[in-house]
Amino acid sequence: MNVKERIRALLGIEVSTDNLLEIWENPEEYVSTPEDADKLGDLFLLVEMMAELEVESDE
Repeated sequence: MNVKERIRALLGIEVSTDNLLEIWENPEEYVSTPEDADKLGDLFLLVEMMAELEVESDE
């Protein structure tokens, strides 16, 4: 499963690229609505929060 398919499966939105770094840096450019960009932003925030928890648990 590629990036586009995973995002569609998780969030039900279409993105126009498989480049995760580009989506991460500028989600508005790769979706059709501001609401979809907000969903991606929420997903990325969750990923960042999980990464912080992982670092804290290693200490």
